[in-house]
Formats: sequence, structure tokens, C-alpha cells
Amino acid sequence: MTNLQFIKNLTATTPATKHSFADVFTTDYDYYKLIVTGGDFASQDWANFRYLDTSGSELSGNDYRYVSREGLSSEGYYGGTATYGAVIRAHTSDADIGNVALDFSNPMVSSSYTYVRATVVTSQNGTLFKAERTIQYRQDTQVQGLCFYLNSTGANINNLHIKVFGVKE
Repeated sequence: MTNLQFIKNLTATTPATKHSFADVFTTDYDYYKLIVTGGDFASQDWANFRYLDTSGSELSGNDYRYVSREGLSSEGYYGGTATYGAVIRAHTSDADIGNVALDFSNPMVSSSYTYVRATVVTSQNGTLFKAERTIQYRQDTQVQGLCFYLNSTGANINNLHIKVFGVKE
């Protein structure tokens, strides 16, 4: 396996309820790492994303599953599993996403599920919050992009910055 290679920066600086990036994944790499920062929003909220297929359509439904280990610095870790329908959650209750590292496998493989390991470090009401999640998209389909949005209907997300890296076997 070769070293991690920088591919590109993705940026959304105009406030909008959704920011879609249709060209995140290609067949050029086997694994991807995305570093997500910024994502300012007006109030405390949940930051979410959905996958986009090769035509740019959002992949919604009940095909997203995750297992999580998360906790506040003041309380220690707790774990759990959940199905959240069409969303993958990056928790934050302060007005930015914080720092999120996303490691993807199989996004462009049509004969396999897509997996992501998420590490989230942010603040919840001024207290350090960390989450580690493994997320599965339970459809055999190619995933080419991502759409970021907030849980609150009509809430805007702004200044979203994503660094995309790839690894080729």
C-alpha cells in the first residue's frame, strides 16, 4: 500500500441549508481520508451528511447503520448502536462542527457496502466531546459524493472546509 496522498480541498463559504460535493470519490483510490473543519452555524445543532450516488442524487432511506463510542471529558465514555435513517451524525452542540476525521472504504465498489470510521472532536456546551463511530451504508452501490446539512429544518451551514486524501493499494 502506498502513502496517503493529498487529492484536493473542498470548500463551501456561502451560507446554505445543504452543501453537496458530487466529486469526492473516484476509482483512482481504494481508501479515502477526509478532514472536515469549520462548518459554522447560527445555533447549536447536529451536523449530518448523506452519500451521493454517481448521478449526484442523495442516498436516503434506512440503509445507514452505526455503532458509536462517545463521551464528554467530564463523564467518560458510553457506547451504543443506532439507526438514523438517512443521516450519519457528527455530534456538536456548539456552533461549529469541530474537527472530524472520516476514513472511507469501498465508496466506488458497486458490489460492496460502503464503510466509514469517524473520529469527532468538538465541544458540547464548553466541555470536550469525542466520538468514535463505525458507519455502514447497507446498499451495494457506488458512492461518489457527500451532502452536508444540519438537523434543524432551514438552518444554514457556512465555512465548511474539507481536505480529501487517498490511498491506492
